[in-house]
Amino acid sequence: MIPSPPLPSIALYQLSISDLGALRYEYCPFDLSELSTRHCDLIQKRAVQAQIDFSCSIQPNIILNGDKNRISQLLNNLLTNSIKYTDNHGSCQLTLAKQNNSIKITIEDTAPSVSEAQCQLLFDPLYRIEKSRNRTKGGAGLGLAICKNIVTAHQGQITASPSPLGGLKIQVTLAAI
Repeated sequence: MIPSPPLPSIALYQLSISDLGALRYEYCPFDLSELSTRHCDLIQKRAVQAQIDFSCSIQPNIILNGDKNRISQLLNNLLTNSIKYTDNHGSCQLTLAKQNNSIKITIEDTAPSVSEAQCQLLFDPLYRIEKSRNRTKGGAGLGLAICKNIVTAHQGQITASPSPLGGLKIQVTLAAI
């Protein structure tokens, strides 16, 4: 039996093939509100274990023309990061809303924060912030780079900024149908 590669190897492989444009995408309309609700339900257990207050505000019936599996991967990466890098007794929140011709997914958390200058680097492969979001939490610095590639493949935008809650704010903007 051949052992599975370690998770950083899988992430590096996914990043490599997504950088080359070789990740397969199957676009079709799906209910992003329903998918986001399922991810919120799944992450809730992790949040409780990590002593994080987690909340969701999801506008119903938002339909996205996209690859459901890749958007699921995006949501999983972003929510997992938010829970993982938020101090105990902090909070995280996901907001999903349609505004005009755009769909906005916003994930915000409490401390620790990231400087504006560091926010611009978060989507670079292998970039890690040593002080507040450090190696003791694990990871290889590939998840947000993969997220950026998924969003770019959907002709969207992803940004990071310090959150008014005291931590990090990640915003994804996608085209609505």
